[in-house]
Amino acid sequence: MKKIKFGICEWSSPIQGPYICKFVNELGLDGVELAQGDYEHSFPLSNPYIQDAYLEEAAKYGIEFSAIAVNCLDDYGMTKPEGSKMKKIALMAIEKAVETAKQMKLPLVQLPTFLESRIDTENDFKEVSKCLKYACELAFPSGIMIATENALSSAQNLRLLEETGCSNLKIYMDTQNP
Repeated sequence: MKKIKFGICEWSSPIQGPYICKFVNELGLDGVELAQGDYEHSFPLSNPYIQDAYLEEAAKYGIEFSAIAVNCLDDYGMTKPEGSKMKKIALMAIEKAVETAKQMKLPLVQLPTFLESRIDTENDFKEVSKCLKYACELAFPSGIMIATENALSSAQNLRLLEETGCSNLKIYMDTQNP
C-alpha cells in the first residue's frame, strides 16, 4: 500500500464529471477531490444518478475520492445575514454536500471561505464559525470531517477551531493557494 498518494482537484482539470476518473488514472494519479457543482445547476453531485456514475468510474479505474469541495460558497457567502437568500443557499449547499459525502462515503467536506465567504470582520468570523459548527454537527454522526480553507492567520485559525469547538473541524491548507 502506498504511503503517499497524489491526486487532483476536479475543478482544476480540463475534464469534469465522472469521466475524470479515467483521466486521473491515465495521469498516473491516485485520486481526485470532487466539486459539488453550483446552485444554478442544483448541485449536480447531490443527484444519486450522478453519484453512482462517479462511483462506478472510480471503481473501474481504481481512483479514490478524497473529499467534496463546496466551491459555491465563494458566490453564496457564509458571512451573509441570517435569513438572506445568499445565506440560505450557503446553508443548503453545506447540507447537500454533507449528505453527498454520506452517500458516497467521502471522508471530508471542504468549505472554502473566499470571495463572498471571506472573513474580513469580527461579524464575518462569527457567521462563518456558526456555519462551520452547523456543518460539523451534520457530519459528525457519519464520521465525516469538515475542513475550512481560508485566508486567516495561524492565530485566527486556532481561535476558529476553539470557538467552533468541534473535533471534526480541520484546517485545509492548499500549498498552491497559501
